[in-house]
Amino acid sequence: MRLLRETHQATTSVETRIHPSVTANFDLIDQRELYLYVTDPFARSRPLGTIHVNESTLVEELKGEFTTYWQEAEALPEKY
Repeated sequence: MRLLRETHQATTSVETRIHPSVTANFDLIDQRELYLYVTDPFARSRPLGTIHVNESTLVEELKGEFTTYWQEAEALPEKY
C-alpha cells in the first residue's frame, strides 16, 4: 500500500481501480505490455512470480476485455 500511496503522490498519470469480478492482479503498461501476477498455489497471499506478455495479438485481445472491466471498475480511494 505504501508504494501505491507514493505513486499517487509522485504523479497524476497513474490510475488504479478495483472490480469485484477481477481476481488476478495485473498491470497494463502503455497499452502495449501486460504483466500478470501469479500467486503461490500453497499460500494465496504470497506472490510466486510474473508473466510478461508482449505478443501484440494477445495483448490487443486482453486489452479489449480490460477496457470493459476498467469502465465498470470503481476508482481506488486516494487514502487507500
